[in-house]
Amino acid sequence: MTTHVLPADRRTIRTGVVDRAHPPVLEVDSGDVVDLATGTCWGDMVTAEMTMADVAREAAAWAPAGPHDLTGPIAVRGARPGDVLAVEVLGLTLREHAFNLSLPGHLGYGLLPADFAEGRLTHYRLDLAGPTATLRDGVTVPLAPFPGFLGVAPAEPGEHSSVPPGRHGGNLDLKELVAGSTLYLPVQVDGALLYAGDVHALQGNGEVNLTALEASASSLRLRLTLVPGRLDGPRAETPSHLVTIGLGDTLDEAARNATRDMVAVIAAGLRVSPEEAYALCSMTVDLAVTQTVNATVGVHAMLARDVLGLAHVVPGRSTDG
Repeated sequence: MTTHVLPADRRTIRTGVVDRAHPPVLEVDSGDVVDLATGTCWGDMVTAEMTMADVAREAAAWAPAGPHDLTGPIAVRGARPGDVLAVEVLGLTLREHAFNLSLPGHLGYGLLPADFAEGRLTHYRLDLAGPTATLRDGVTVPLAPFPGFLGVAPAEPGEHSSVPPGRHGGNLDLKELVAGSTLYLPVQVDGALLYAGDVHALQGNGEVNLTALEASASSLRLRLTLVPGRLDGPRAETPSHLVTIGLGDTLDEAARNATRDMVAVIAAGLRVSPEEAYALCSMTVDLAVTQTVNATVGVHAMLARDVLGLAHVVPGRSTDG
C-alpha cells in the first residue's frame, strides 16, 4: 500500500463539473491511500472577506457549472466499468474558515425560498482543537466533518454539473460519511476517475437552506479499493449502520429508491424473499432525508448492523471486510 499526497491547486482542482474526458491528476493502485486537500468554491475564492455581491459575481462567472471545487480526478489502475470502488474515509482535517450561504428567495434555492427573500452569508472560524464551531453567542456545537462530494466520472460523455448527485455518486451530502465510513460506487469508466470535495464541517439531514457549515480540508485521507460485487448506485457503510441511498426528482421517489435498494441488500444478505426483506425493512430500517437542495433530492435508508447481523451492503464482499 502506498500513500499519495495530492495538494489543492490549479493543476488538481476542477470547479463545478465532472467529465470522463478529464485527464487524471493522479493514478493509484487498488488499496492505496490518497491524502488530498480540497478547496472551497469557484476556484477556492471563498474567504472570510467574501460578501453577497462577491457570491453573485462568482456564481455568474462560473455558470452553468456548479460552485464546488473538486480535487481530481484520481484514476485507479485496473478499474473497469461494472467494478465497485470502495472509498474509505480514513480521516479529515479541516481548514479554519467555514461559512453558510442562502441565496435570495427569488432564485428558488433551498427548501423555503418564498419565506426568505434576502440572501445571507455568514462566516465562521472553526476551533480545530475542539473541534467545535460557535454558531452564535452561547451556541457552540461539536463538528462532524465529512466530504459532501465523492463521485466517479459518469458514463455519459461531456461535462456534468457538480450539483446533482447520480448513479456515479457525486454531491450526495450524506452526513454519515465521517471518518470510519465507506462509500461504494459503481465504476462507469476505465480508471474510475474519482473526484472529492465539498467538505462540510457540520450538516443537518436535509441541508435545508442550500448549504451546510461549508468548509475545506487541509487533509482528506481516502483509501481506494476495488472490491468484488455489482452495484447499480451508491451505497455506504458506517461502523454502526448499512446505508442505501435513494435519489429522485421528489422525496417520495428518492424514498422508494432507497427502500428498494435496502430490500435488495437484505434479500441478498439473508437469502430471503423480497417479500420478507420488505417486511424486515418496515420493522428495522430508518429512512432519513439526505438533502433537499441539489435538484435531484436524496433519502437514505439506515439499517443498524447488529439488528439483522448483516456485514456489508455489497454482494460478494467477504464478512471480514
